Parts: sequence; structure tokens; C-alpha cells
Amino acid sequence: VDAMRVVDGKITEHWGVATLLDLMQQLGVVPPLGRQR
Repeated sequence: VDAMRVVDGKITEHWGVATLLDLMQQLGVVPPLGRQR
């Protein structure tokens, strides 16, 4: 997912999130995935 801020027809800021899972992990809602023993 990409979000951009446009001012006067030019991109002034850009944010990107690869997947919803990545976002949830960054927010601490979902723990990072790893091997379980």
C-alpha cells in the first residue's frame, strides 16, 4: 500500500507499507514470525 501527499501537482511525501502483516508487526499487534521449537 502506498500513500502520497500531493501539493501543487507534485508529490511532497510518500509512505509505503509492504503488507498488512508488516504493518501489524510494526505496531506490535502481531509478534514477529519465527521458527518455533
